[in-house]
Amino acid sequence: RDLTRSMLLAPMFITPIAVGLTFRFLLNDQLGAIPAMLHAIGIDYDFFGPGRALYTLALIDVWQWTPFMVLLLLAGLESIPKEPLDAARVDGASGLYVLRRVILPLLAPVLVVA
Repeated sequence: RDLTRSMLLAPMFITPIAVGLTFRFLLNDQLGAIPAMLHAIGIDYDFFGPGRALYTLALIDVWQWTPFMVLLLLAGLESIPKEPLDAARVDGASGLYVLRRVILPLLAPVLVVA
């Protein structure tokens, strides 16, 4: 469990400069692995072209920070008391109802921070 969390947080441990350099190499038009794979299947895409660079940077940022958000949500889920969930099960609530009316309201403080 602790190893899994550590592996999930690995992208956060890498400094933003290292992440930038890594993705610059991976997405390089001439040497990059990702454009080479896309070219092999017939897709020609310039990740740093006009109008696309911002989307590429956003994707890289999402890749780097998603594990942190997952960890926050996991901590929030683990902090939910069992009593409301048990009461909803006893009342015969469906899974979707429990998610919408019990779990999400209890996760609201975590979701606001995340």
